[in-house]
Amino acid sequence: MSKTSLKVASILITVCSGLFLSSCSTGGSEAPDVKLISPVQAPATEAADQNTAEAEAVNQNTAAETEQQNAAEAEAVLDSGLTLEKLKAKAEELGYEITPNEGYQLTGSIKPEDGFNLHYVDDNSDTFIPVFEFGSPDDALRYAGGVNAAGYNLCIVNGRFVTMTGAQYGVVMNDAEAAFLAGLLESEVMAAPNISGSPVISQASDYASACKQIDTVKNALNTLVNRTVLTHDKSAASDKNFSAAFISFNMLSSGNLMFTATLSEDEASRDAMAQMWTAFGVTDMKIERTAAHTYELTGVRAGMETPFLIRCMFEPSSGALRLVEMGGDSVIELFEYVPLGGDTYAFQTISERALVTYQGGQITGFTYSLLKSETAVYNSEADSIYDKSGLDTAWVTAAGEDLFGQLITYDGTILKIHAESFFTGSRVTADISVP
Repeated sequence: MSKTSLKVASILITVCSGLFLSSCSTGGSEAPDVKLISPVQAPATEAADQNTAEAEAVNQNTAAETEQQNAAEAEAVLDSGLTLEKLKAKAEELGYEITPNEGYQLTGSIKPEDGFNLHYVDDNSDTFIPVFEFGSPDDALRYAGGVNAAGYNLCIVNGRFVTMTGAQYGVVMNDAEAAFLAGLLESEVMAAPNISGSPVISQASDYASACKQIDTVKNALNTLVNRTVLTHDKSAASDKNFSAAFISFNMLSSGNLMFTATLSEDEASRDAMAQMWTAFGVTDMKIERTAAHTYELTGVRAGMETPFLIRCMFEPSSGALRLVEMGGDSVIELFEYVPLGGDTYAFQTISERALVTYQGGQITGFTYSLLKSETAVYNSEADSIYDKSGLDTAWVTAAGEDLFGQLITYDGTILKIHAESFFTGSRVTADISVP
């Protein structure tokens, strides 16, 4: 992977919840929104528990047999001669600085008993990487499973010892760093978890359940595209390398949708949502139910002078959802979602359109387009799809290729990408096989 490709992650900015609620949202998703690589993330305990349950289901053995297996693994670790002190000494002999691993905010029930930070430096990286020692190999594996599921790192495990290398969408970002850490722990980088959603998406009954559907499809879509592109870029020629051209893929994003995701006909849940917005600095926050499954959110974000108005709608008969934020007479954000039947779903934002087929927990095909930033946006009224049916690929591409900053298609085998850099204006195209 080229140095330019690796440095892309370091210049992209994570927009946190507080910043979102303290400023007006903007339409479209042209600006990159890739999360920075973190040296450590809190474990996803839910994913870890799922991994544990799956292991138990496979073994179907008694608790005593499981304990015996853990004991055997612990004994094997001792026999290998791997200890925390030897790991420290090995790292120092290779010229790396060792410091206490204080300051990490570790959550969940599984916590290391000891460890240290390793200051890793190369041409593309300068970071402090934790090396942890857990009470048992089982605890180490469960912790690693949670870290991997969080999506920002992939772990290397040997018995009771765990370290991790930066990753995005399950793809290692610095191969040299990963190779060094694997050699240090005399093990291999764990495989990325298989990310898939529910095999079946049932018809939504309210705005909140429609948001869950949207989140499932969006996550699968973004994972498919970004994991494929990041893997491709490691060996791609410079004129086919998206990362080198500073092109990011953050499709169908919406901060407002995330912060309205629990809206429902239940008044108590709406009151709780209003309290959450207030906690993030929004003043005069109100949520009004104007009709069945129809809501208006108003308030003033921290640091802003003018109030916002967000209208949210859900149609029970079709499962469609619509969100519009107004700034005076102007539309600031548009997000629309329509289940079309046959496992196919239509999406529209102020600058995006997509038609996605999602079957058996996987994206099986899609067409996606993103208007260039200087191109006229879709009209929230004239172009609305909230009450539409029969949408097809021609609808997604109707604006014409010359007006698109990104045009991406997937037929279940090949990912075809035509994308223009937000930073440089350069254009990259590639047809990539998806395993």
